[in-house]
Amino acid sequence: MTHGNVSAEFKKLVNQTAVIHPNEVLLKIASFMGPADEANPSIPAGWTYFGQFVDHDLTFTKTDGMNARTPIFDLDSLYGQGPASEAHGELYEGPSGNETFKTGNPDNPEGDLFRNLESVAQIPDPRNDENIIIASLQLLFQKFHNRLVSHQGMSFAQAKQTVTWHYQSVVKTDFLPRIVGQNRIDEIEKNGRKIFLPSQIDEVFMPTEFSGACYRFGHSMVREMYSFNDKFNNEPSNANLFFKFKGGRPGKNGHQITDKWTLQGNGNSLLRFFDPSILDPVRDADNRSGKIDTKLASTLFNLEVKRGENNVLAHRNLISGQRLGLANGQQVVSAIRTAGVSVSPLTSAEILSNGAPAEIADNTPLWYYTLIEAEVQNNGACLGDMGGTIVAETIIGLLQSDPHSVVNKTTNWPFKLGDQNTDAVSMIDIIGFVGSA
Repeated sequence: MTHGNVSAEFKKLVNQTAVIHPNEVLLKIASFMGPADEANPSIPAGWTYFGQFVDHDLTFTKTDGMNARTPIFDLDSLYGQGPASEAHGELYEGPSGNETFKTGNPDNPEGDLFRNLESVAQIPDPRNDENIIIASLQLLFQKFHNRLVSHQGMSFAQAKQTVTWHYQSVVKTDFLPRIVGQNRIDEIEKNGRKIFLPSQIDEVFMPTEFSGACYRFGHSMVREMYSFNDKFNNEPSNANLFFKFKGGRPGKNGHQITDKWTLQGNGNSLLRFFDPSILDPVRDADNRSGKIDTKLASTLFNLEVKRGENNVLAHRNLISGQRLGLANGQQVVSAIRTAGVSVSPLTSAEILSNGAPAEIADNTPLWYYTLIEAEVQNNGACLGDMGGTIVAETIIGLLQSDPHSVVNKTTNWPFKLGDQNTDAVSMIDIIGFVGSA
């Protein structure tokens, strides 16, 4: 499956640049953005990290500012360049045409990513080993592919197509409605996109407003504690543990997925990380995501970075937005309204309602505007008008512009989980299939 000439450029949707705030203002904003840990009643915690998995599929900024990922949902962060490539051929095993992923380490042969002697995960994108949950999601999709080959008799190409369509369907029918609301999706599909306008694959690009600000809403969803699985005897685990499993960290066994940390394999354990219908109000109190709001977990105010680097995520995001030359929240709202989308702008009082410095009342950094908008308009349950429009139009537009995506398929599914009468697939469907292996 090839995608032709897919642009690897980042481009702005709104050709304006906000007035630069001095660093002391950015520090003021960051200083009051936490800590907090209020649960989102409608989004289980696993979706925080699925969103990160999606981000790694779409973007990887190189030193020259170009995107090292194809900005389409093709799982290049999972499959890399494939088993025939010099770059990633060693990640696979099995006969030609029926290759599967190598998995496991000597201490946990079935429940970990394939690692070298230094315990570094051998995967196309090292970011998918930067915390324990995203590493487990990488392994989940590897095992999904492997089971399609071993249990369904598929070739490598058939399994890759099937995994990719399932993943795309999860993005569209299970993930996106949770973060933007189904009504927004329905409106876009009925009336068309208004701001992200590619219609075919060679017109696709990655909107800077999406990657540099609006899609970073997930940072506010990180919790302080998680009840990871039954092997912790229902006792919560501090989120700091999750960020100590970074790929590339020196020291053998420093970040392996041990059998205690394996995400899949026990249906109830994993389902309670993704399925709101079975969350126990006591046992799983920590397994809701954080609200999409202006408060971040304390873990994100002390990132493990190189000595001398900025370890406060909020400050890093605010600096990044200015370096990218992003428009401010007010400018983006104005552009969206001009394009014909119904968006309610925030008042200055609403923007400052959580103690933000007065300097940003009429010149609000786009990332912060995205978060305060969700907080004011939806009590943090999902994104607000502007942020939801940017995220929904980008994701839907990327799917619609890809002739090989699940929304444009011209053939039947080779194999499908979930509802057989629609293209809908849930994460629970995939977890159940892999966990029953």
